[in-house]
Amino acid sequence: MPRAVPHPHAFRKSSHLRHPREFDRVFQLRCSAREGPLLVFAAPGLPATRRMGLSVSRRNIGGAVVRNRVKRLLREAFRLTAAGWPEGFDWVLVPQKGFEPKLDRLLRDLPALARRTAERAQRRQKEAGPGGIPPAYVRPRFGRGKGSAPPLATSGPPTLGPPTAGSATSGPAGATAEEARPDAPG
Repeated sequence: MPRAVPHPHAFRKSSHLRHPREFDRVFQLRCSAREGPLLVFAAPGLPATRRMGLSVSRRNIGGAVVRNRVKRLLREAFRLTAAGWPEGFDWVLVPQKGFEPKLDRLLRDLPALARRTAERAQRRQKEAGPGGIPPAYVRPRFGRGKGSAPPLATSGPPTLGPPTAGSATSGPAGATAEEARPDAPG
């Protein structure tokens, strides 16, 4: 059976921001633009790509049914208008309280909002200069997932042997265990 021809406007996995570090990199540049209750963050990404991520919170949008509808409409709007978005950028769309998901309005507003955010991101990147935040910079994350904690500073391997003279468990400095106990038979 022949394979289906891929849809020209398909929203493939390569068009998604999928890992927390990718979202962090976009948020770290702190470059955003707002159109009503929709906030869009952008950061330079891989050349010749347009990737989008969604951050839809229960506090701002509501229950699961409403959040999923908002996410579906935002993905659909991105999928249909992606050709009008600048290449080489990653975006995170964050709907705020009062967001009313209307596909026709999103189709009209999103490409202009994406271009405005991309211009700001380019300016921010140029202002940062060579020592600024490079496009591929990923801040280390601590506290998420297994093995993500920073290494602990230790002064050496722990000692498991008997206490040495002068330690807190052996009494006065240089005294043996029998000398440290005044009631010991002698």
